Amino acid sequence: MINRPFFRPQTSRVSEPTLNPPDIGELRHQILRVMLIGSSLLAMVAIVPGIAQRARQGDLVMAMVLAGAFIGVLILTIFSKIPYRVRAIGFLSVVALLGLSTLAADGIYGNSRIFLMALPVLASLLLGGWAGFFSIILSLGVIILLAVLMLTGQIPAPVFGPEDGHASLAYWLVAITTFAMVGMAMVLPLFSLLNGLVNSLTQTKQLAGTLDIERSQLEHRIIERIQELERLDAEWNRKLDELGQVDFWKIAMKPGKPLAFGKVGAAMFFGLPGNPVSVMATFYQF
Repeated sequence: MINRPFFRPQTSRVSEPTLNPPDIGELRHQILRVMLIGSSLLAMVAIVPGIAQRARQGDLVMAMVLAGAFIGVLILTIFSKIPYRVRAIGFLSVVALLGLSTLAADGIYGNSRIFLMALPVLASLLLGGWAGFFSIILSLGVIILLAVLMLTGQIPAPVFGPEDGHASLAYWLVAITTFAMVGMAMVLPLFSLLNGLVNSLTQTKQLAGTLDIERSQLEHRIIERIQELERLDAEWNRKLDELGQVDFWKIAMKPGKPLAFGKVGAAMFFGLPGNPVSVMATFYQF
């Protein structure tokens, strides 16, 4: 009997999932990493000269604040093993600290508006839309508090502005209103986009899980079918052994290679191939 291995034994191992879409947490990790690296590089160009300038002007408090912000960003950038939420909140705290300190030092006309305007956008990206709304409310509250303290003379107002050199109530109102309007105009669309992105990623993960389950089930059915064919092939060989024998199977001929020849009892038999052209070729040849 010539063994004919039609089917190789298969295992029930399930292949690895082919679809592995990232979730919103992974995207935020990547965004934070890029922000920290970029901030560290830019801080060397912007903050370090600012520290020296503040020190020459005698504003040691502001120089220490800038130095602390720079060191904090470097620590968050270098020590990537720090938990994500700690790093994100730390980075946002540095941005808020720079905004509030420059607001107190330079007033409403300084660079504080840049930091305070960026804070809700960064908070929305790193922690979610509600963090952006909270950042706007917090920033507005601090701006209003500093405006009241400066206008009432409880803290010295910086001399940096039009007319008498101090920001009047009208300028503070315009600045606060503009900040609120622009902040909401940036955070609201971003909030909507982030929610849509979260929903899309969730649906993609669910679809990927469903496809993996269906693929595993299909692989299992294929394995079962192969095992069934192996069993039938073994049964066919066993019955053939009972009736006779196969002297050879496959010949050096194309078309017609899978030709079998053997005996069933005292009679000889030919096993023709399955392809119609091979059948005709071998039939006329043999």
